[in-house]
Amino acid sequence: MQNKNPFMAIGVVASVLLLPLNAKAQKTPSGLKDSNPPTELRVSKKMTPAERQAKMNEHIAKHPLLHKRLVPQMAKRDSLVRLNRNIEAGIKTKQTPQVPILRAKDAKPMTFWGNVLYDATWGAETPEYGIYTFGTEAPISVKKQFLDEFFRATGAGAWIEDNLYFVMYQNFWGTDMIYFYHYDTNTWEKKVEKRIEDYSLIACETAVAADGTVYGCFLDGNGSNNELGIADYENITRSTIGRLRHSYVAMGITSDNVLYGIAEDGNLYKIDTSTAEEILVGPTGKQLKKADDSFYYQSGEIDQTTNTFYWDCVDSNQKSTLYTVDLATGQLTEIGDFANNNIISLLTIPKAKAADGAPAAIDQMHFDFVDGSLSGHIQFTAPNKNFAGGNLTDSKLTYTILNDKEEIAKGGTKPGAAVSQPVTLNKGYNTITIIVSNGEGPSPKFASRYYAGFDTPKPVVNAHTSVDTNTGKATVTWEAPAGGQNEGYVGELTYDIKRYPEGKVIKTGHVGTIFEDTLPEGETAVYGYGITPNNHGTMGEEMVSNYVSYGAPITPPFANGFESEADLAYFKVIDADNDGITWGIEEPGMFNDNDGYARILRGEEKHSFDDWLVSPALHVKANHKYKISFRLSGRYKYYEEQFEVMYGTAPTPEAMTKTLMPQTMIKRSDFEAVTLTLDADKDETIYLGFHALSVKPEAMGVKIDDVVMTAGVDFFAPDQVTGLEAEADPQGALSTQITFTAPTKRLNGETLDKITGFLLRRTGQVVAEIPAAPGSKVTFTDNTATNGINVYSVAAVNDKGASFYCTPVAIYVGEDAPVAPVKKNTETRDNSIRFNWEAPARGRLGGYLNPEKITYTLAESDGADFKPTYTPVGETTGKTFFDYAVNPNDGAEQTVKTLFVKAKNSYGESSYVPLPSYIQGKPYEIPFFASVKNYKFYGILWSSWGTGKSDFELSTNSVDNDGGSFYIVSKNKEDIAYLGSGKIRLGGVDAPKLMFHHKAAEGSNAKITVEVETPDGVSHVAGVIDYANLEADQWHASGIDLSPWANEPFITFDFAVQAEAYKDLYIDRLFIRDTQTDDLNAEIEAPETVLKGGKAKVSVRVNNFGENAANNYKVKLYANDELVETKKMTETLGAYDFTDVVFDFQSNKLDQNESVELKAEVEYAYDLNEDDNVVSTNVKYLTSEKPKPESAEAVLTEEGVSLTWTPVSTDTETKTESFENATSWSQDNFGDFTSEAVNAGTTGGVFEKYKFPNQGSNYGFMLFDPANGWLTETQLDQVPDFKAHNGDKYLAALYRVNGEGYDVSQNNWLYSPALSGDEQEITFWVKNYNDGQTIHEENFSVLYSTTDDKRESFVKLGETYSITSDAWEQIKVELPAGTKYFAINHNTPTWNNPFFFMIDDITYSCGAGKVKGYNIYRDGQLIGNVEANVRSFIDKQILQDADKHLYGVTAVYAAEESEATLTHTVTGINGLTLGGSAFDVYSPDGIRVAKGVKNLKSLKKGVYIVNGQKVVVK
Repeated sequence: MQNKNPFMAIGVVASVLLLPLNAKAQKTPSGLKDSNPPTELRVSKKMTPAERQAKMNEHIAKHPLLHKRLVPQMAKRDSLVRLNRNIEAGIKTKQTPQVPILRAKDAKPMTFWGNVLYDATWGAETPEYGIYTFGTEAPISVKKQFLDEFFRATGAGAWIEDNLYFVMYQNFWGTDMIYFYHYDTNTWEKKVEKRIEDYSLIACETAVAADGTVYGCFLDGNGSNNELGIADYENITRSTIGRLRHSYVAMGITSDNVLYGIAEDGNLYKIDTSTAEEILVGPTGKQLKKADDSFYYQSGEIDQTTNTFYWDCVDSNQKSTLYTVDLATGQLTEIGDFANNNIISLLTIPKAKAADGAPAAIDQMHFDFVDGSLSGHIQFTAPNKNFAGGNLTDSKLTYTILNDKEEIAKGGTKPGAAVSQPVTLNKGYNTITIIVSNGEGPSPKFASRYYAGFDTPKPVVNAHTSVDTNTGKATVTWEAPAGGQNEGYVGELTYDIKRYPEGKVIKTGHVGTIFEDTLPEGETAVYGYGITPNNHGTMGEEMVSNYVSYGAPITPPFANGFESEADLAYFKVIDADNDGITWGIEEPGMFNDNDGYARILRGEEKHSFDDWLVSPALHVKANHKYKISFRLSGRYKYYEEQFEVMYGTAPTPEAMTKTLMPQTMIKRSDFEAVTLTLDADKDETIYLGFHALSVKPEAMGVKIDDVVMTAGVDFFAPDQVTGLEAEADPQGALSTQITFTAPTKRLNGETLDKITGFLLRRTGQVVAEIPAAPGSKVTFTDNTATNGINVYSVAAVNDKGASFYCTPVAIYVGEDAPVAPVKKNTETRDNSIRFNWEAPARGRLGGYLNPEKITYTLAESDGADFKPTYTPVGETTGKTFFDYAVNPNDGAEQTVKTLFVKAKNSYGESSYVPLPSYIQGKPYEIPFFASVKNYKFYGILWSSWGTGKSDFELSTNSVDNDGGSFYIVSKNKEDIAYLGSGKIRLGGVDAPKLMFHHKAAEGSNAKITVEVETPDGVSHVAGVIDYANLEADQWHASGIDLSPWANEPFITFDFAVQAEAYKDLYIDRLFIRDTQTDDLNAEIEAPETVLKGGKAKVSVRVNNFGENAANNYKVKLYANDELVETKKMTETLGAYDFTDVVFDFQSNKLDQNESVELKAEVEYAYDLNEDDNVVSTNVKYLTSEKPKPESAEAVLTEEGVSLTWTPVSTDTETKTESFENATSWSQDNFGDFTSEAVNAGTTGGVFEKYKFPNQGSNYGFMLFDPANGWLTETQLDQVPDFKAHNGDKYLAALYRVNGEGYDVSQNNWLYSPALSGDEQEITFWVKNYNDGQTIHEENFSVLYSTTDDKRESFVKLGETYSITSDAWEQIKVELPAGTKYFAINHNTPTWNNPFFFMIDDITYSCGAGKVKGYNIYRDGQLIGNVEANVRSFIDKQILQDADKHLYGVTAVYAAEESEATLTHTVTGINGLTLGGSAFDVYSPDGIRVAKGVKNLKSLKKGVYIVNGQKVVVK
């Protein structure tokens, strides 16, 4: 059986995963990946939760579209919709228009092929990924054709003639794995399996044109946007046509090359293959996106013989259906549902390759071209076989040679003849196709690629620049490229040389790999050289050398922002401690807000720092002051870094003798501005030295940026002005009032006697000269301000020059762009929705806004939360409301709809913000009931929002033990968390009530406010529950009166909850219904099956929907309408509460029906509504597999009815399961043993680089075969901890990680096959794994069951085991008599740091076991039992009418009882006549043994049938 893997979930809400990656290591010339080099193996180590989450969050932010598509998981949990209210923003799902779906009367019989990603029957068995076929007969069933554990086209692909190409994408906690596959569809040989790094080959869906062009909806290179592109799968590349607004789940292209696609919004679009323009055709009526905007994998295909669009649709409820799509309207016609809810990618309608009598394809072609010539010969041998495999009888064949789609040659030949055809090719890659034809038609195409002409050379390597500082001569050296980029022809190369930073070309056609250049004279500058190779006109990629500095000292000002290596080259880097760790550049990027800086970072080993960053030579003037500023930061805020700034007259540590900033401790991770001053007492050249001198272990890293040295200011110039203020005109005029105070001192502190004026600088330019005296308060109006931000500063001037400019002040002048509007309520009306908001008061930068000129645009949102796109639906100017024309009650399924609004004027626009959501869809009717059993909503809409970080989630803690409730753990007592319902119509009933259960923790001070929102968007308080008046940690039932809103078109309700921080509160079992003062209701719950003759636990739930308490009522249980038991309930049942009444139903061992109907009835004298007091359910019978007596007889004798039966013989054998014959990497199904995972989270891996098959999928145990598809034998010898106890294979369970990246406790179960039932000893071997110095303790328990192999049936034996030795240990366990199954429960808690738990070589005894005795039944009642060696029994209570009774005999084993062997009573006859008339006699198997006899004297002793009655002749 082929190894399989459960399911994947790619998306934000789904658990993350890693699908299997490594096939069995191989080396082949066809492109299969090589085995893993043993030197690359590293010690396995688990990432911390924080590391996992950070990596995943980063990945989602960078590549949101990669996380939107889903394949179902076995226990998929529903998630709460995020709802927008006035207190919180969020993103909501769009509502798909409701369009009727037609039903196909006679679907044309078709055969489809596709890659099945999900099948509901896989269940706990291993998934069987691969290629399947299916037809159009409903229900649609898929048929296996080829299986492979890695066959998952999650990045789409294409089937072209005999080649199937696809991309498999997978992600595990931020680590991307993208694999490209190529299969030969004739043999299903895997031609290529290659890991790629290019996101742009991942497609949502593709379509193959008639000419073989593969169009598709691909991701861009960053995985952030969708693009229409053309894939060249043969060369694993693609081109881009244009950006797409939508993700397309199904695509197809007609015979006349018109491309269609169904987008994630459920609409059909026509897509222009030249421009990527998307033209809406119409809605399909299907809702595809879930609440979190994710959607399931699916695909489509257009049959180009009829231009019929087929779509295997998977809607938001995971329903899988095959449709045809009307290309003119989008109208769907249903063909049928998939029987197993299959999810299929790569939907394909294979085309015939050739007629049987047409020639076969050629085998190969050769290219004979000299050097870089474009002219040469294509050579091939004509086929001598036809497509069907027979010999070609034609004397003449024709051939056509195509370059891409253009015919470049044609000619005639004979079967088997050699052809050498002269051709001229295009420069670059040419795709050459050869087709050979005869009278029957063309052969299949044979294609090959060839690069013609001079190839693009690879870049030069080791480019290096040096400079002679005495002469200014720069010398550049490099090594010639190592061939062409396309493995084509490379002749004698020349080089073009460009000097940077000016980017000037200073030499073309240079020969050789050394170049000299004389640098220009002047102040110090930096220079680097770009070298571009030229292969006879074909240019390669430029490679830039290192930068060098050269020139005279710089007269300040000087500034450097460390944006590139060129900036760093101005500085001299000195590694004074020679440890190899020193200053470098961090270039701008997404992780530093595109702001580069210089930094020194600790290496892998801890070091102290003694490293200098020395400025270029700077010339300062005597009696001048200079300001030196920079931004400084440590790497982490928890470490104490040390830093100083010195200067000296030479660029060496020894020359740095003067202090600007003494050694200072830095303990921060964000930049802080530092300003220093330098007073020059003489003209000289200096160097600034920035010195990192942190001491280990504190030395983690230092960062510096934006080093600035101002121009010098004379000591006798004025000091700076103070108190600069600027005020813009409040009505938006372009005018600014400036005020400041003139200085009274010179820069050196002496009294300032005269100021010649002030320079007013606005945004870097002097715009006014202002006269004033020292110390005066100056006011000046600038009437030439520009509309926008104006930055003002002022300098005072005297005869010695200008002062330093004061600290600038920025102010916005004039009219401004608006900020986002403030949302208000959203009103739901009969045929429209009114959205309301408040106009913004001020502009984005504080400027003036004219409210009459603000235009508001309302839009729907598409795309990801991280990178949304918006589609406008309307706009209004000067108004703060918008009426959206839509019928809010359209749609059977309720979804949340949100519009977004932005404000704009002629100066700019705000961002979009969400307005309060409304709910689209038909309201729910009452009676309304909601529970979140097993974490599911069952199609009911629930939403959550809040004022802080507290938020509703789902919990397994429930009042009714159904495994689900809503709950909140408060993060802050000020937070209000909301849980909201969908729309509910009360229908004008007299006494509607909301009833629910709730529980809050001790000390929570919890308060639940129940609010009702009416269609006008206004909330009303319906009731308040205060835990100051209730007992904590107990479930309470409450009822809230909804009658004030009974006649509203609909309502929604929400729970607004507040509680003390870190206290929890639960809400469960919600009902809305018309109520009576006294009203009991019945529900029944019974197992689906019961072993015939065994007992079944039947629970009857009695709900009190009345406002009065109830007691003295009866609960009755019936089986097939016969009363089984009545229970009188005297305990009081409180208002709105419930109780469960449990019956132990004893089934009839001799019942011949396949099931039994159980019915419950509640009798209550005061009940005012008895319509819901009776409920029923059917329970199917299970039958025992244990051997039973082959036959039994019951004969009436004088003593009573004598029963005899044949004895039962059984066998028992001892087995050792070593799993060597089980399928490698199978999950949860290992032949006789099975397993399951009873915990959440994603399973982890071992080595970050080497992924084992099925890694990251959902399983309890997996069958590991390390040397088969994971590690090589050499690698396994390096890490022998992963070897089996014996042989090659074993079972293992790995750690699990939740959605936040934290480990979850293990709860994995391994179940045995059926045992003999006898008392026995079982043994097995277990092992944990310790990585390095970390001990990963593993815990497990052994349990047994005397009934079945359901988890809840097992009972624990002894204590919980603990293993820590990292070595195989044998475990021995005694199982008691009667044990039918045993289980091993792997239950390591998180605090023991679970990792890798292994099981091997399980020894146990199986078979039927020993017979302990026999039970005898009459009419379903047990009347006796005997020992195993007894073969008879006399029922002395029956002496007459014996034939009216049914008897049964069962064999009794230690663990269970067999089925009964049935018999009716027969009468013993010894030669007596049976009346006077003749009769025929038959054997029990229907053979007539006597005809027309009147007695039985002539018959031998035995059993016979006479007149339909059984008789015995003694």
